Amino acid sequence: AQLLAVANARFAGEEAVLVLDVDTDRLLSPVKYEASRSGEIYPHIYGPLNLDAVRLVRRLLPDADGRFIGAEP
Repeated sequence: AQLLAVANARFAGEEAVLVLDVDTDRLLSPVKYEASRSGEIYPHIYGPLNLDAVRLVRRLLPDADGRFIGAEP
């Protein structure tokens, strides 16, 4: 649910933004859930992302104004 808000805040107008679907049970680095300034909780990976934890790579889909509206299925 947080994906599009973060992508639009940080990467709007970029053409090649990818989404990695990660299996957190396979991660070798720790995941911490931390509050942002707004109080919303976000996961952060502290350390390298091991590639065998990545289940799927998708491209974010922008609208005509460059704002992201979803990701490839």
